[in-house]
Amino acid sequence: MSFGLGHGRTLDDAPGRVGVARDQFPTLPDSALSDPTAGRLDPREWFADPARPFEIEIGCGKGTFILETARANPGINYLGIEWAREFYLYAADRVRRAVLPNVRMLHTDGSEFLRWRCISGIVSVIHLYFSDPWPKTKHHKNRVVQHRFLAEAWRALRPGGELRIVTDHDELWEWDKEHFAAWTDAAAYAALRAATPIPAAVLPEVDAAPFEWLPFTPPEWVGEGETVGTNYEKKFATDGKKPHAGVLRKVAAGTGSTTLQIRTVEGVKTPSPGSVPSAPPRRAVVLLSGGIDSATCLAAAKQTGAECHALSFDYGQRHRAELAAAERVARHLRAASHKTLPVNLRAIGGSALTAEIAVPKDRPAAKSDIPITYVPARNLVFLSLALGYAEVLGARELYIGVNAVDYSGYPDCREDFIRAFETTANLATRAGVEARVEDDRFHVRTPLATLTKSDILRMGVGLGVDYSLTLSCYDPSTDGRACGHCDSCLIRRRGFEEAGLADPTRYAP
Repeated sequence: MSFGLGHGRTLDDAPGRVGVARDQFPTLPDSALSDPTAGRLDPREWFADPARPFEIEIGCGKGTFILETARANPGINYLGIEWAREFYLYAADRVRRAVLPNVRMLHTDGSEFLRWRCISGIVSVIHLYFSDPWPKTKHHKNRVVQHRFLAEAWRALRPGGELRIVTDHDELWEWDKEHFAAWTDAAAYAALRAATPIPAAVLPEVDAAPFEWLPFTPPEWVGEGETVGTNYEKKFATDGKKPHAGVLRKVAAGTGSTTLQIRTVEGVKTPSPGSVPSAPPRRAVVLLSGGIDSATCLAAAKQTGAECHALSFDYGQRHRAELAAAERVARHLRAASHKTLPVNLRAIGGSALTAEIAVPKDRPAAKSDIPITYVPARNLVFLSLALGYAEVLGARELYIGVNAVDYSGYPDCREDFIRAFETTANLATRAGVEARVEDDRFHVRTPLATLTKSDILRMGVGLGVDYSLTLSCYDPSTDGRACGHCDSCLIRRRGFEEAGLADPTRYAP
């Protein structure tokens, strides 16, 4: 059966960029039958920056909610799960066309994904909106909300994480309430554990209730009177119906809970208090040159909640005007600190940026050779110094703005180099070799890794980056104006054009 969602147009889920590719989601091993953890993986690794908060929507439909919430929260990674193939393709195609690097789409069963594939304690929010729109008595075993589902949701959520639920169906809500009550009252939960056929190892071993009940607050971006702004909600809202909604928050062992008190959302729009209690800020070192990529990278790092320490390099570059741009960007984006280290790469030379070699102008866009503007081992040197600085600061994350545009031209911008450096960082430092848990190891974050220049610009605008403060030119004039003809200027111009944005660059006459 086809719903005709594409209206004759081919729907593209962009495997590996939007849709989760087969090699990222291997077949469940046979050993999972005896060891349920055997097939579990970390879906955060599917994103350019796995350190960001991670949320899941089960049952994306046409993708309206996940698109809008991802636009409103670019510092959060979202995984949309949809079982119906055509709806999955439609939603993924919308994500592809919207260029949202913080959204991945997966075609599978959401409940089964939590049970068999998702590791524990990593999800900030699970969104479950308007599931089972036509529940019938004979279908009760297929309804999403079951005690086993609530157990797996509790396991996958981080402490304080939330399961957010909305439905318009009265009968289904009564079913949901019956299940929620067993998980939000200590005595009821003890009775459930004693009576359920679910293996004891699956149920949370907590003295109090596993969840506490909270009222549902609509996101700030939804329309007046709406709860979550999905396509399905927009349809039934015209009939004057009000949805049932609520939040189950994961309670850590040893803490109290709030007994379930159901209420119906009346459509009043109030500011969101945030999904999860904020954790102490992490420290990160962000390489900042003063150009488009590094400015966007700093903004993306800050959006994750990290305390960002910007690091620039005075390496004898021809375009030293970029250092002034880096200072402007660091102030504008409120970096926790900004340090500029002197590193005399001009003593080595070998590049049009560090020697008396002419900067190429007006080169064809399709050129794929390594250009003379390549500075030998520059990113290796910069990341090594950033690593030492991070170890002193107690930071464990290094951010660098390498991206898809750089890969063809510069070998030290490629993913295999980044991953190799990350491995070396944890072998060559005291902090790395003494690390006992994953969070104590060094991680090199590349939030722009798969993006084109136009993608980066759209992302940066959403993060509030003022690109008039940046400088990309390899051969600027003495007053800091861009030449408009070097490779970097041409890529910058084309990026603004393809993004449909006004170019604020000051070009030399």
